[in-house]
Amino acid sequence: MFKPLDKRTDTYPNKYYEKIIVSIGQRILTGVLKKGDCLPSERELAEQFNVSRVPVREALKILEFMGVVVNISGEGMYIKNVEISSLLDKINFALEIPISTIRELFEVRICIEGMAANLAAQRRTDEDIAEMQKAIKDMERQIIADQDLIEGSTEFHTAVIRASHNQVMESVYQYLGNLLNASKKMTLNEREHAKVSQKFHKEILELIIAGDSNAAGSLMSSHLIQAREKIIE
Repeated sequence: MFKPLDKRTDTYPNKYYEKIIVSIGQRILTGVLKKGDCLPSERELAEQFNVSRVPVREALKILEFMGVVVNISGEGMYIKNVEISSLLDKINFALEIPISTIRELFEVRICIEGMAANLAAQRRTDEDIAEMQKAIKDMERQIIADQDLIEGSTEFHTAVIRASHNQVMESVYQYLGNLLNASKKMTLNEREHAKVSQKFHKEILELIIAGDSNAAGSLMSSHLIQAREKIIE
C-alpha cells in the first residue's frame, strides 16, 4: 500500500514521522483510503515505509490526536470521515507547529491553569470534584493498560478549568484545543513522565478538595513548568 520513504534529509518534510503523515494524508485525499478503511498494523507500516516502528507510532499518534484516524481497541487504526479542507488543515498543523510555539503555549497554560486551580479550590462543587476524580481514575486505568494518557489528562485539566467557574477562562482554554493536545502529546508519550503527571494530578486534586487555593495554584504551575522543561530537554 505504501512505498518506502525517501530518506534524504534535504527535502521538506524531512522527518520520518512527517513523511508518513503526508503519505497517509495523500492516500486519503486521492481516495485510495476511505472512511472506515483499516490501516495496516504498526509493524506492517514500518516494513512498508522501511523505517523503525518509532516514527510510525509517532505519526499515528498525531493523526489520532488530529482526528484523522481512530484507534479501535483490539482491531486497529481506522480512517475517520474527514473533509478534504479539514484534512489539509490538520496535516499542515501537525507538520508546521514549531517547538517555540509549544514553549509559548506552556507560558499561557501556566498563567491560565495556575489561576484556574487557585479558583477551583475556592469555588469547586461536589460535582466538580467527582469529575476530577473520574479523570484520575481514567488515567490509572490507562497506565495499567499501557495506553497514552492524553484523554485522561485532558479530562482532568478541563475539569479544573470548569471548577474555576470562570466562563472567559473556559472559552480561552477551549480555543487553544489543538495546541493543547500537541503540548500534551509531547510530554505524555513516555510512560515514566505519564506516571509523574498522574501523581501531580492527584496532589493538585487533594489541595483543591482541601480548599488550599494558593498551594493548588502553585502546584499546578510547578506541574506545567516541569512538563515544559521535559520538552526543552
